[in-house]
Amino acid sequence: MKSTETFTIRAGDGAELVLGPPDPDAFAAHLHAPGLDAEVAVFHYGGDFLGRYFAELAANWRGWEGDREWRSLEGALEFHASISKAGAVLLQVVLRNSAFSWRLTYDFGIENGELDVLAHEAAAFGQLLGAAT
Repeated sequence: MKSTETFTIRAGDGAELVLGPPDPDAFAAHLHAPGLDAEVAVFHYGGDFLGRYFAELAANWRGWEGDREWRSLEGALEFHASISKAGAVLLQVVLRNSAFSWRLTYDFGIENGELDVLAHEAAAFGQLLGAAT
């Protein structure tokens, strides 16, 4: 069951990143993958343009050069997106704990057609975080 107060990214291997539930200052980022379970608190200011980041990926579905990056206010959550010439999107998720004593990186293969759905869901989540429409 999909919660309207979370934003979820899923991978074909069963991994998922769940963001939320939101509050005015922070949300949880929970990464669950085979043999892995990690969670960090992500502080934000109005969503830090998370919806815009995914909207730009979706708008450029035919490709872009290099990595497209997004980072939360204090660096607890990062996204690095790249796209192959064949159109396969690799979304690297980086989680860091507040003391920066550990860092976790996980790669999500995203089908190009999923970018529009992710952009829509990220925009809805961003509005819950207080992002301007």
